[in-house]
Amino acid sequence: MIMLDMRTIIFSYLVTSIICLFFMILLWRQNRDRFAGTTFWVVDFAFQAAALLLIILRGAIPDWISMTLSNTLIITGALLGFIGLERFIDRKGRQIHNYLLVFLFVLGHSYFVLVRPSLPVRTIFFSLSLFLIFLQTVWLLWFRVASHLRTLTFGTGLVNLLYCVACLIRIVHEFLAAGETNDFFRTGLFDELMIISFQMLFIMLTYSFTLMVNKRLTMQLRTQEEKFSKAFHAAPYAVTLSKLSNGTIFDVNETFSSITGYSREEVLGKKSIDLGLWEEQDDRTAVIDTLLKAGTIQGLELKFQKKNKEPVIGIFYANIITIEGEKSILASIGDITERKQAEDQLSTSLKEKEILLKEIHHRVKNNLAIIGSILDLQAQALKDDSSKEVFRECDNRVRTMSKIHTQLYQSKDLAHIDYKTYLEELFNDIFRSYQIHPGSVILDLRVGDFAPTLDVAIPLSLILNELVSNSLKYAFPKGKKGWIQVALGKEEKDMVLSVIDNGVGFPGDLDLSKTESLGLQLVMILSQQLNGTVELNKDRGTAFIIRFPESSLVQPGKES
Repeated sequence: MIMLDMRTIIFSYLVTSIICLFFMILLWRQNRDRFAGTTFWVVDFAFQAAALLLIILRGAIPDWISMTLSNTLIITGALLGFIGLERFIDRKGRQIHNYLLVFLFVLGHSYFVLVRPSLPVRTIFFSLSLFLIFLQTVWLLWFRVASHLRTLTFGTGLVNLLYCVACLIRIVHEFLAAGETNDFFRTGLFDELMIISFQMLFIMLTYSFTLMVNKRLTMQLRTQEEKFSKAFHAAPYAVTLSKLSNGTIFDVNETFSSITGYSREEVLGKKSIDLGLWEEQDDRTAVIDTLLKAGTIQGLELKFQKKNKEPVIGIFYANIITIEGEKSILASIGDITERKQAEDQLSTSLKEKEILLKEIHHRVKNNLAIIGSILDLQAQALKDDSSKEVFRECDNRVRTMSKIHTQLYQSKDLAHIDYKTYLEELFNDIFRSYQIHPGSVILDLRVGDFAPTLDVAIPLSLILNELVSNSLKYAFPKGKKGWIQVALGKEEKDMVLSVIDNGVGFPGDLDLSKTESLGLQLVMILSQQLNGTVELNKDRGTAFIIRFPESSLVQPGKES
């Protein structure tokens, strides 16, 4: 009988395992981010190749390395392959019993290598351990796996079942074989055929792993294609697919037909320009140029035409994608015609209301101007200077309110006014009213670009009118020169209004809460309307400090 050389067979097995390891590494590199568990497979195959190398070196290296370590690598590799399959199909399980199996294998195998050498017992230990791991793998791939993945894992499970059969045959043979030898390389034809069968099974396992991964990739591609198809056809906006090279449309969704009035059959094979979809042909040229340069268009508002020539306003999105190796345009159009019509109607309505509000402010301003003129005429008819002064003060108050309505009438924003400009004009009128010679009293205006509402601007302006008028009347007698400082700014969470002059000041016993002055009473009442407090400092001249919440002003602008 011609005997095969065991060492040559194992060397052939080693070469085969290295080739299989190479393919497994390629499989891992392509799918490591897509599928879990492939790293374990690579380590499994690396352990198998390392174990075969150690077996070939038997006699040149210590027995515990060439026998115990090599077989432990095979058992551990098989276990890692099983763990990798669990992760691949997302069926992780506890491994404590398998860790215990590996531990007992190492102890038993070491005993029958170093203490009581026995090749048959080692073979039984080895085959039984592999059988238990392969049996778990078959159960995992045929029964524990999700039903929709069983068609993928059946082939790999079948290869593992053949491994189980091979292990059982080897166990039975060791029990029935007569005689005993401890030289693995002289065990005979049966073991040589078993090694060859394991080599064939290893090739089949590699192929089954590759086939399983490829099938799962195909399944994922089909799932993605199905998702895209459903999203494509169920999208609430018109979607088209056309060739970048010539603009031929090769697919549209149902919404496209409902928006444009063209059926799918009327569109396929045609170009958008042939269908007359573009209201302006220049828009199509601009879209193509932008796509060629940037590769995408996001949220461009364009005008289109339906089949019946009815106009459509759409939000246009487009991207260049590759389908079957050819660059194509994926375009979508959201119909915003009704929204634009509603916006136009709203804009028209707002303009009408704005005109109406301006007219109201104009009429209020005119009515206040008439009242002011009547007060002025009445004052001129009076002989008593004190009575004239009362009418002049009333006239200034009326004109203060009138100017606010003038500002609103002239403003683009009817909710707020340019307050700094308003105050400059107001104080100029007050200075003219009291016939203050230029340069005799200097006004220092320190006000930012605030934009108060009408409800705030009127009481605030009346307060300033009273305080500045009061300074001009009493702080600088007999043409005395001086200055008045008006400041409005933010301090922590409050707004602070201050009116300070360096005039003769108020009497020391003045109590604001009990004052009989109509002007100061107005200041107190109007400050309360702003939820503010009034402080009077009479140390050097006169200083009125009024604090009120910041929320009383809408939004301060940038400091000028």
